[in-house]
Amino acid sequence: MNRFKVYGSIDSDKTIIALPALGERKEIYESLSWYLKEYKIIAIDLPGHNQTEQVDNSISSFVLEIENILKKLMVSSAHFIGNSIGGWIIQAFYSKFPHYVESLTLLDGGYYFLG
Repeated sequence: MNRFKVYGSIDSDKTIIALPALGERKEIYESLSWYLKEYKIIAIDLPGHNQTEQVDNSISSFVLEIENILKKLMVSSAHFIGNSIGGWIIQAFYSKFPHYVESLTLLDGGYYFLG
């Protein structure tokens, strides 16, 4: 099973990368494509979702996987949406690869204790 799914206008140069919360799957973003028809929406499952196994489930490992998906799909920049831990992941992605990020939208970004 694919780790990502492309919805909406597949040939559009306007792209949204969407990451779900823990316990959710990439398919949760399908309905968003009904309203944002001019965008290509690439929804990506988190590590361990959709019966996929991954040895390293760290945020930094997933950040690199997102970059690999963008390279594979030849996406040079995109808007990023992340729900809960997906919001943490897209912030970490932006920290490492800011040139890919046009905007960040954090949905219920979660609580992060710096101590």
